[in-house]
Amino acid sequence: MAAPLSEVEAIGALLERLPEADAAELVALARTCPEFGVQALLPRLERVLEELRHRLVEVIAQAHRQAVLAEEWIASLEAEAEAQADVRGAA
Repeated sequence: MAAPLSEVEAIGALLERLPEADAAELVALARTCPEFGVQALLPRLERVLEELRHRLVEVIAQAHRQAVLAEEWIASLEAEAEAQADVRGAA
């Protein structure tokens, strides 16, 4: 088992991780940060993330609706072509 990190090592490791940290990690870290300025940004960050989530849901839902319509249209074209082939084959 590795020895616990010293405070300097822990802060250094955190500093290295921050540029690649995702939003959830940043929010979690900000919630524990004693600096008031960092904590003051949290409500705005959470609001922006919620707006982003809402917009992504709208965009993805619209893309899904369009994909469903496209599949239905293709299926109708295929059914029509098959029906025409059947008519030609019967003639």
